[in-house]
Amino acid sequence: MDEVYERVRQRYEFRTVGVKLVRSEFSIETREVSFSNSRNNRDSIALVLEGLVDRFSFNDGNTKIAYRKVGIKISNLIRVEKKKPAEQKTLLDYL
Repeated sequence: MDEVYERVRQRYEFRTVGVKLVRSEFSIETREVSFSNSRNNRDSIALVLEGLVDRFSFNDGNTKIAYRKVGIKISNLIRVEKKKPAEQKTLLDYL
């Protein structure tokens, strides 16, 4: 989760967090949740991950399902423009 967050935190806000599971036979399952407004904090990701994982079924009757890969995705990105620091004014700016 930290790696995904670090990749987006400085330049983007996001609205959707998702989890992707790839089964051993290469079928793919995804679960995601979207916020009503854009976010840019690690807690927004962490708070929804457990709920998303709980929405998967890890058993097929009495047989446990094997998975190859688990991934976290962030989507519905909005680019955030960095604000430039105010330039220091000179004495001539006030004349």
